Amino acid sequence: MLINERTIKKLTTSSGKYLVKVFNEKILFKEQKSKNNSARIEYHYCLVNGNYCNCIQFLYDGLIQDELLWCKHLIAAKLALAMGRYENILIDDQEYNEICMNTIMKVQTS
Repeated sequence: MLINERTIKKLTTSSGKYLVKVFNEKILFKEQKSKNNSARIEYHYCLVNGNYCNCIQFLYDGLIQDELLWCKHLIAAKLALAMGRYENILIDDQEYNEICMNTIMKVQTS
């Protein structure tokens, strides 16, 4: 997984709350090469301090089986934050809450 400003977005509120949006770089690359832009952009949200990702692997192997501490999205998010290799995007508290309620709390199954 590539760690850069294109694949890692830190969504930060003015009050300091944040979550990290991790894009699948293979799909981004396919989209860039696609003539008809039919490639689907896939991403997952991570709560880095809470050690949580909404991907299906983390749900099953991390939460249900208790065999996984971090998925590849969490590892990428933690590395990107440590290295400063991410794009910082300011969002308001309402948008943060909506993302948490509509995405983080609902596991991505695709």
